[in-house]
Amino acid sequence: FASHEASWSAKSLPIEFVDLFGEPTEEDLEIMTQVMIQDVHRLSNMDIVDKWGLDWIRYILNFNEQVEEYELCAVFKEVIDNHYEV
Repeated sequence: FASHEASWSAKSLPIEFVDLFGEPTEEDLEIMTQVMIQDVHRLSNMDIVDKWGLDWIRYILNFNEQVEEYELCAVFKEVIDNHYEV
C-alpha cells in the first residue's frame, strides 16, 4: 500500500478535505469508490460531476488505477469524458 500512496496522493485532492480530515486512507478511498459507483448507476453524469467535482473523480480514478481496478477506472474516465463532451 505505501508504494501506491505517493502515486495517488495528487495535488488535485481538495485542500479543504486535508485541512479538516487529513489525507484519506486506503479504506476511505475504497469506501468513496463504492459510493461513487452507486452514484454512477443512479445519477446522470452532470449530477455526478456536480456532487463530486472533477478533482475528486480524478483522484478516485488515480487511486483505482494504482490498485489495478481497471474496470472502475474505465467507468470514472467515461464520466470525465462525457462531462467534456457536453
